[in-house]
Amino acid sequence: MNEYKFPVVYPNSAGIDLGSTSHWVAAFPGSCEKPIRSFGSFTCDLTAMALWLKGLGVTHTVMEATGPYWFQVYESLQAHGIHADLVDPRSVSRLPGRKKTDRIDSSGLQRMYACGMLSPCFVPSAEILALRTYHRRRQSLVESCSQQILMFQQSLTLMNVQIHHVLSDVTGVSGMRMLRAIVSGERDGKVLAAMRDKRVKASEEDIVKSLEGNWAPEHLYCLKQSLAIYDMLCEQLADTDRQIALELARLSQSQNKPAKTLTPHKKQPRFELRTYLEELTGCDLTQVEGFEVLTALSLVSELGTDLSRFPTAKHFTSYLGLCPNNRITGGKVRSRRSAHVSSAAAKSFRLAAHSLHRSRSYLGAFLRPVAARRGMPKAITATARKLAERYYMLMAKGGQYMMQANNTLKRSTSNVGSRDSRRLPQTSDSHSPNSRRTRN
Repeated sequence: MNEYKFPVVYPNSAGIDLGSTSHWVAAFPGSCEKPIRSFGSFTCDLTAMALWLKGLGVTHTVMEATGPYWFQVYESLQAHGIHADLVDPRSVSRLPGRKKTDRIDSSGLQRMYACGMLSPCFVPSAEILALRTYHRRRQSLVESCSQQILMFQQSLTLMNVQIHHVLSDVTGVSGMRMLRAIVSGERDGKVLAAMRDKRVKASEEDIVKSLEGNWAPEHLYCLKQSLAIYDMLCEQLADTDRQIALELARLSQSQNKPAKTLTPHKKQPRFELRTYLEELTGCDLTQVEGFEVLTALSLVSELGTDLSRFPTAKHFTSYLGLCPNNRITGGKVRSRRSAHVSSAAAKSFRLAAHSLHRSRSYLGAFLRPVAARRGMPKAITATARKLAERYYMLMAKGGQYMMQANNTLKRSTSNVGSRDSRRLPQTSDSHSPNSRRTRN
């Protein structure tokens, strides 16, 4: 009877089942008398775990990417010279009929990883991880600011003050002047209307009418608190922008000092971000269709500039879930739906593709027919894949991006309706198709 065995790819490996208060570690069989041990989550415990694995001769470790628990374990192992890999928890399946315990999970991780049955996740370098932390913090601050703006509008609506319907942006120069005056105790509509900027298109009469309300004290209190929280968030957002500028200058090894603070506009950064990104990546990512400066920052902070982990662009788009996930059964394709991937980079590519719906670029001309045939979701995925391929080629091959011209056919206005531009009748001579019939 033949015995089938899987080839061992990583013989000196260990599996780690992470937890909030303890971590279970399973070393390779035969390494010691008790190859499965439990360690705490304190820093001294992580150091003891790394030293124990290094003493056993472990060279590779694997753990599931669950929450923030993996970060410190990953850094501690890398600092002690032990290679650490993260795997998607969905790729680790438990056999039926087995108990679900941390001890069994760590042992199962070790066996599957040793036989090469687990595919590691992509983890950027430590420098990019720091930039990603700052950028994600900035995104959370922007979302918190948006929440406070909604609370502005709710408080104003409950007082029947409709200024946010008259002004295009209640957080603009005119809107913030009026809100601060209202919180300070001003109730005269004419005085408040005089605070408007000269660029406001609404008439003074409409603004005065919109500033008539019941001025309930409880809603004024909520408006005052929301305004104070919004100001605090804006200060924190400005400080985060300065930190991102310093981090980008360090990564790009730029000799230029961070630019002076610019006038903020919406959620745009408060410094010249494009210059630092161009020095870091070696190209101007904003030249790519659909890529704004914040989109480029999101992609660089999530993926970095070193994409050598992916052999080809197809591997890169597969990692992002932007390619068909063919499921074939009985020789027939049952489904082509793309895999569900919770990636911030994939979300950025999709948002950039969605912004090309009315673009006159080549990718805009590609998206609209696909949307008409297959629907907008599939068109966005297909266009996002093309954007991901362009990003991969720029990071892997280098160089500058040349925008592809629109390939849609357009008639010349000088030829439309002109009788002289009509096609001449074909000649009867089949041997000379380019010749034209001459008049006698």
